[in-house]
Amino acid sequence: MTRKRWDETITWMQKKQGLGEWTPAIRNQIPDYREAVQGLVLPAEESQPRTRRMHEYDYPPNPL
Repeated sequence: MTRKRWDETITWMQKKQGLGEWTPAIRNQIPDYREAVQGLVLPAEESQPRTRRMHEYDYPPNPL
């Protein structure tokens, strides 16, 4: 997902699912991190972006 979509998802989770509130610094870091590790990719053989599958990741360390 894009950073914007991750931010919308977090907002939804806080309003509807009981996810706690975060400090502004944390709130800005999470969508950046999620987009970096689960953002859209554009493979050379495809012309449309796609979402990576979970097993395709080599996760960087969590910034928190």
